[in-house]
Amino acid sequence: MSNLLERYLQGERRAVWAELAAYGDKVRQEPLLSDALAVARATMGRARENVELLVPRLEVLGYNFTYPKYVLVPPEPDVLNRLAALEKLAGVLPLSLRAWCEVVGSVNFTGSHPAWPEEDDLETFRDPLVVEPLLGVFDEYVYWQYGLSEGMFEGDEVDCFPLSISPDEFRKAQVSSGSSYKVLVPNTAADALLENEWHETTFVNYLRACFKWGGFPGFSRYSPTLLPQEAVAYLTEGLLAL
Repeated sequence: MSNLLERYLQGERRAVWAELAAYGDKVRQEPLLSDALAVARATMGRARENVELLVPRLEVLGYNFTYPKYVLVPPEPDVLNRLAALEKLAGVLPLSLRAWCEVVGSVNFTGSHPAWPEEDDLETFRDPLVVEPLLGVFDEYVYWQYGLSEGMFEGDEVDCFPLSISPDEFRKAQVSSGSSYKVLVPNTAADALLENEWHETTFVNYLRACFKWGGFPGFSRYSPTLLPQEAVAYLTEGLLAL
């Protein structure tokens, strides 16, 4: 088996992630685990570089962040301890999400732009990139345990902790209470499906969609007359492929 990290860095990014997905839970076995974690961390390093490019570009464009202090919050110094505590409680995280927490931290691109359409329906929801911090996860876990005892959950959420990653596109647009994009934990795979997310895809693929559209994957649904094409071209120039 050739080194997965080397292949990823040489440009076989989608092929490597497809291969990791095909391994299923075998990705947790050494020597594959170390190589897979290295790929996940390299991927999220590229994601962080993209975020660090997008934030000042959005500011130049006059974008108004709803939560300026939380646009990009690096990992806490004790992030490894927090992750260990979370995985002890709820079970292992998919490698992609764990690497995001280690390398990127949290991101919140919710906001508005005076020249962009109001978000009032599916054709104008921008679904800005948001990945919430670990800080509130432990309270969520306690609530989930309580909800189980009260019969409040059904389906997969009875057996797996629904770890919230982000508000859904409705909540981001502040048009309804909405739901959350979630990852069911434990998850022993390299990457995981984002529950409730409209692409019906994995965490890594959702990040790819975000960066393809400058942090706003909802732009993919805009008509040509609504899409701020010059802004998207400016935002996406030189972003790193995941």
